[in-house]
Amino acid sequence: MKIIEPNLCNCESLVDLIYAETSKNLDERFVRAVGKLLNPGYVRLCLGDYRLSTELVVLATYQPVSGAKSESKVSLNTKALAEPETVFPIHLSTGQEISMLLDIEPKVSLINQVVQLIAVYVNQHGHLNRSNKDQLTALKNRRSFDLEYTQLTDNAKSNDENVIAVLDIDHFKSVNDRFGHVIGDETLIAVANLMKDFFERDDYLYRFGGEEF
Repeated sequence: MKIIEPNLCNCESLVDLIYAETSKNLDERFVRAVGKLLNPGYVRLCLGDYRLSTELVVLATYQPVSGAKSESKVSLNTKALAEPETVFPIHLSTGQEISMLLDIEPKVSLINQVVQLIAVYVNQHGHLNRSNKDQLTALKNRRSFDLEYTQLTDNAKSNDENVIAVLDIDHFKSVNDRFGHVIGDETLIAVANLMKDFFERDDYLYRFGGEEF
């Protein structure tokens, strides 16, 4: 009886995904791993379901032919884009839908390895989401801020309109003292929800600690 060994993905690529520290870094490493495996003209990782949306957000791009750098948070009009040969739908534990677009149809012998990379990507994304999010408010936490601070300041230098602001709740201690910590927690959640409603995206909203955001 012939035993068929599963096609295992390159261990170096898997380890590279596991050691990603931020979601953006994970997205970039993932498309690079898929690109090295399949050698396509491009790999695009987009936020949204390609089948249902005409406007997607590009999370990362791997394009070895032109040497294009990874893109982040760029609006993509799918109607203006050449129809991809292959679309991999990816479902994250956060409920988000991701579309991976390729300009080639992968060989059958490589499909298992692509599926392995997707599985590791999804698992690591869930791990980062848990470790980098504040459990109470669901905003990013201090760990996320420390990891992403350099990126934030670089963006501010390149665009005069970008700012970093700090907000805290005045007299928050008196709320805890008078009404208890349960009401204090509800206050923090309410403020976090107001911030999420006010800003278009919550990518760079952090609970820095206590009542500071």
